[in-house]
Amino acid sequence: MKSMTGFASKTLGSIHLKIKSVNHRFFDLRLHGPQDLMVLDKEIRQKIGNLVKRGSLDVFIQMQNQMTGSNQELDMKQAKAFHQDLVKLASDLKLDLKNELSLILKYGAVFKSADEQNTNSQATSALFKSEFFKVLDQVLKDFEAERLREGKALGQELKALLVELENVRAKLESLAKDYPKELEAKIQDKLKIWTQEFDQDRLNQELLLLIDKSDIKEEIVRLKEHIKACLKLLSSPEAEGKKLDFYAQELFREVNTIGSKSSSVKITQEVMHGKSIIEKIRQQVQNIE
Repeated sequence: MKSMTGFASKTLGSIHLKIKSVNHRFFDLRLHGPQDLMVLDKEIRQKIGNLVKRGSLDVFIQMQNQMTGSNQELDMKQAKAFHQDLVKLASDLKLDLKNELSLILKYGAVFKSADEQNTNSQATSALFKSEFFKVLDQVLKDFEAERLREGKALGQELKALLVELENVRAKLESLAKDYPKELEAKIQDKLKIWTQEFDQDRLNQELLLLIDKSDIKEEIVRLKEHIKACLKLLSSPEAEGKKLDFYAQELFREVNTIGSKSSSVKITQEVMHGKSIIEKIRQQVQNIE
């Protein structure tokens, strides 16, 4: 089982990669890096997509020159284009244009790193691609290990919550056996304040109908099966976040129905306890891929 949250980074030569992810219902990948390097976009997405099924991921790609700020060169084409725009603006607005060179040099876009100018040719070269995907494989390996570590911790916590919920279910099962007698006693107590005679046969019929409407045995059986299914899923190595989310909803549905059917104070107390546990389960399940 894997968590949807994770982080890893790796540097090899001039290439630095960082990947982080948070919870998301679907697979959502965003790449951040030099524009020319995006020629590898499809291959990067395919490799990550083969590993990650759900989650919102950000992948940051940096070249060494971007991190150090070194090897800056003047981009003459960009500088000339900026100068033309500057002259035209001054003419249109009838302004004096002084210290043109100073203004041009202050415009950051006229500078480009020597390495960045060759990024596109690098990205398409077999040697660069080999080095790049070597770094990507290493960072994904660390990323996967982190997600598995967090997933293991989540699994242990969820199992503990499910064991606690099973204890609640067992108590409900025990209380359900005594509930008909409790219900009958309540009705008998109310009848004692009546002075008129009543038909015992009619009373028995009404009591049976009321007990039938308040029967929670089926919900308790289904609750037990859902808990068993969740524990089985937690032992599976496959991505099961969506299935666990579905079962968490079913767990809540059964417990909620039990609460709506019963008027027993003891059963209501256990139902409230069960709902609290299920809410914790639902929150943790959102972190699983």
